[in-house]
Amino acid sequence: MAHRSRLKVLLFLVEGATDKTSLGLAMSRLLSQSDIRFEIMDGDLTADFHIPTTDIIKEVGNRVRDFAGRQHFEAKDFYKVVQIIDTDAAFIPDTQVLDMTGNPELSDYGKGVYYDPASGIWARNPGSVIYRNHLKQAKVNRLRTCAKIYRSIPYELYYMSMNLEHVFYNVPNASRDEKVSWANQLEDILVENPQQLVHFIKSPKIALGGNDYTGSWEFIETGANSLKRCSNFNVFFEKAEQDGMLFC
Repeated sequence: MAHRSRLKVLLFLVEGATDKTSLGLAMSRLLSQSDIRFEIMDGDLTADFHIPTTDIIKEVGNRVRDFAGRQHFEAKDFYKVVQIIDTDAAFIPDTQVLDMTGNPELSDYGKGVYYDPASGIWARNPGSVIYRNHLKQAKVNRLRTCAKIYRSIPYELYYMSMNLEHVFYNVPNASRDEKVSWANQLEDILVENPQQLVHFIKSPKIALGGNDYTGSWEFIETGANSLKRCSNFNVFFEKAEQDGMLFC
């Protein structure tokens, strides 16, 4: 009896558990020609002060290596590694990082950073946010121009701006409880009709950066565009469709 060949692994690297909950089942339904896996980074590697810019590609590669080791995969078993990050408005001019202490409307705000699509990032420590932004910019620039990761596995980087909740719910400052609740709701909706995800992400109101990978990154890095509600994940779906991997 002939054995069915193993499906190639499509590994998604995401920042948190709610990202996996929101997208995991839908991606498995949409990409049935691949073995869909999610690996949670437990944070944003591109904004981690402990990871030097020069080491970011190596760090992402190490995460893929560790995942492969735990799952007993070899590099040849992978179709692609896709990393999804939040922009956190990190590409705005420094002048749009504002001092929260000068805004009476935010005097009682419980977090150190507030994202305002109209004005910028309000922060209790603007200098720290500016430093984070510059760090994130430099790391993203390295990752988005990296075509291969860990033993030459194809690699792509995509963004949600300013974050996943901003893209799907137009709420850039969601609480932890809201993120968990909304992720569960989105999972329930998309598991029944995963094509909704493709249609939404590819819609003109979200795919503001166009259908070109490099062009979509140039868009989000320009001016105050990373304050906008948008994503370039549509480019992933375009590529998957071209490769015959997308069931839609």
